[in-house]
Amino acid sequence: DSAHGIALGDHGTAVYSTTNGGTSWKSEGVGTGLNAVSFPDQTHAWTVGLGGAIYATTNGGTAWGSQTSNTNAQLCGVAFPDALHGWAVGDSGVIVATTDGGADWTSQDSGTNLELMAVSFADDTHGVAVGYGGTLLTTTNGGITWTKAVSGTTEELYGVSCPNDNDAWAVGGNGAIVASSDGYGVWKPQNAGGSNFSVSFCNADDGWIASSSGILATTDGGTDWVPQIAHCQFEMFAVSAVDAAHCWAVGDGGTILARYTPPVDTTPPVTTCQGADALWHRTAVTLTLTATDEAGGSGMVGGSAETQYKIDTGAWTTGTSVVVDALANHSNDGIRTVGFCSTDATGNVETAKSVTVKIDTTGPVTAGKAVKGKKRRAVKLSYCASDTLSSQVLSVRLVIKSSHGKVV
Repeated sequence: DSAHGIALGDHGTAVYSTTNGGTSWKSEGVGTGLNAVSFPDQTHAWTVGLGGAIYATTNGGTAWGSQTSNTNAQLCGVAFPDALHGWAVGDSGVIVATTDGGADWTSQDSGTNLELMAVSFADDTHGVAVGYGGTLLTTTNGGITWTKAVSGTTEELYGVSCPNDNDAWAVGGNGAIVASSDGYGVWKPQNAGGSNFSVSFCNADDGWIASSSGILATTDGGTDWVPQIAHCQFEMFAVSAVDAAHCWAVGDGGTILARYTPPVDTTPPVTTCQGADALWHRTAVTLTLTATDEAGGSGMVGGSAETQYKIDTGAWTTGTSVVVDALANHSNDGIRTVGFCSTDATGNVETAKSVTVKIDTTGPVTAGKAVKGKKRRAVKLSYCASDTLSSQVLSVRLVIKSSHGKVV
C-alpha cells in the first residue's frame, strides 16, 4: 500500500522497511548478497539472493526467517502476487515456486539455461520472467509450463512488470523496452534511452522505469516515456508503484525517491460556532468559530486557509473569536447577526452561515398610579412594566413607603 515498503541496500546486506510511506526507514540485518524483494501486503515479504537464499517476514519486516529454496543457484528476482503464491528466478534458468507462502519451494522447468533476472505475476497463474539475451518466458498456469516468447531484442532484460493478465512490460540494457497488450503473446518495442534496470506499472497506463539516467514515466502505456528531471541526478536501480499517485525508486548513493500526488480537494471546510444562544444578554458575548476540513483534504493550515466573520453589515474580518459588545450607551442593543465562513488551504470556500446574538443593556420601565386609602383598609395598587427589546419582564419589586418616607 502507500504506507508500507521494503528496500534493499548496502550491496544486498541490509533490508530497510517503512510504515509511513518512506518518511522514515528502519534497517534490519537479514542476510548478504540479496538481490530482490517482493512485498504483496502490509505484513508479508520475501527477499532472495546468493546461494539460493530466501528470507521471509510475516510482520512487515521486523523479523525475518530463512526458507529452503532447494537450489544453490543465485536468485535474482522474486514475485508474490499474494501471501501464498510466489516465484523466484535466477542463474542457469532456475525457477522455483511455492503455493504455501514459502513453506515448500519446488523447481519449475524454464526451458532455458540463461540467467533469469526478474519475474512478475499479475495473479496466481499469469506471469512473465526475463533475463539474458532478451530471454522472455510467459506462463498462464502458474508456471506448470513456461513458453518462450519473441522479445525482439538480444539485450539483457533486467526488469518486468505485469499489472494485469493482459498487459506487461520488460526493460533492459541500451534502452530496451518491450511491451505486450494481448496476454503476453506478442511483444513490441518502445523507445527510451539509457540502460533500464527496473519497471513498475500499477495499471495499463501508468508506469515508471528506473534507469541509468534517472526515472522515466508514462501515462499512456508507454507510447511516450518522459524523463523525470527533479531529484533524479542519480542512477536508479529499482522502482515500485502501488497506484498512479504513489511510486518509490531507489538508486546510487543510498538514494530513495518518492512520488506522491495529493488527491484533488474540492470539498469546502465546515465551520461551527460556540457561544450563541436564544437568550438576551446585558454583557458582551464571545463566539468561538472552529473550522474543520474533511479527512484527506488540504486542511486549515497554510495556503488559502482562513476563517472570516462579520457583524451585521460590517466588513468581513479574519479570525476565530467574535466579540459582540454590550455598550453602556446602549448603542449596540438589539439583535445582532454574526455571519461566518471558512476557506481551506486549497481555496474551497464554505457557504456563509450566521447566528444571532441578543444584546439588551436598557432596563424595563415601570409605571404606577397613585392611590389613597384609609388606615387599616386594603388599597389596590395599579402598575405596569414594559421592556422595549426583550419584551418580557421577569419580575417587579414593590417598595411601599409611609408619608414620612419610611418603608412599611
